[in-house]
Amino acid sequence: MIDDPAARAMVADLFGVSPLLIEAAANRIPQDFSPLTVGAPSAWRDALGLEWVGAAGGPPINLRPGPIWRDAVARQVVPRLPGRWLARDYDLVRLPASPVTCLVSPGRLSGHAVICPMYIPDQFSLQFSVGLRSAVNDRAPDPIEPLLAELTGVALPFFDRYGHPDGLRALCRERVDAAPAGHVNPHDLRCLAATEVVLGRYAEAAASYASLAERAAGASQDWLKELGEEARARSVLLLHEPTVVHDALRATIDRQVSKGGLEAPQP
Repeated sequence: MIDDPAARAMVADLFGVSPLLIEAAANRIPQDFSPLTVGAPSAWRDALGLEWVGAAGGPPINLRPGPIWRDAVARQVVPRLPGRWLARDYDLVRLPASPVTCLVSPGRLSGHAVICPMYIPDQFSLQFSVGLRSAVNDRAPDPIEPLLAELTGVALPFFDRYGHPDGLRALCRERVDAAPAGHVNPHDLRCLAATEVVLGRYAEAAASYASLAERAAGASQDWLKELGEEARARSVLLLHEPTVVHDALRATIDRQVSKGGLEAPQP
């Protein structure tokens, strides 16, 4: 579902159209229809500038990057970056990818440098990102220098500062502290608590989870109720059996790394 401004902006960027067109289409179409849904209504096709080819077929539309982008990046970019990288059809991943994954995700007109804590389950996935103007997916980067300049000047500093548990804890702490009273993003608070567990800061993690449980108390949204129940249970466990919570997060990391086809995390 494309049901929030950030998601609609990402779709607009992917297809190279104005976010206003996506917003207008979303307002005319039932919530259960997405622009990426097979058989999406004509309003989505008009907004995205797609031709209707009918049920009989037609050329497939590549909504994601592909081998051309992957091969160009693997040959021309990866050898000039520090450390180890994995170029895939749809992103460029810095290795090792655990416990925090740093990747470059190209879009149609621009891309993003993205940080994903692998200990947050994917049904509540959390990403932090900065924009990259040169990471495009519909062709090989040409010339390659603008992309390299942005990777070294924007993406790598972002990854080096926040793409690890200590940095991510600092980022989440900044976001939680900067939020107006009563308007803390529960996902930020959850990420802060989980990151503190990964770092072995169990007392601080217990306090962060307790704060999340308190903020989620009485929530009407099912997802927030679920976060609150998890936070309440973990805040207690961390005071008595912290390794239970730590092992649960470790299992989430292993599962997500395996699911993503990335290398196994180091013990």
